[in-house]
Amino acid sequence: NMSILPNKKIKEKDPNLASLEEELRGILGTKVKIMQSKKGGKIEIEFYSNNDLEKIVTRLKSNR
Repeated sequence: NMSILPNKKIKEKDPNLASLEEELRGILGTKVKIMQSKKGGKIEIEFYSNNDLEKIVTRLKSNR
């Protein structure tokens, strides 16, 4: 039995944002989440070690 919370809105992700997340995930080699707001948004990039972070930063720098 699933309970429904009246104050919670389930928002489906924009397919374009989902596609961009997948593209960034492929480029960076880690989970990427794009959160959009009225005034812009955020991109969240996960890493699991200092080595992961260094690899991500190197990939970001190489795509300039």
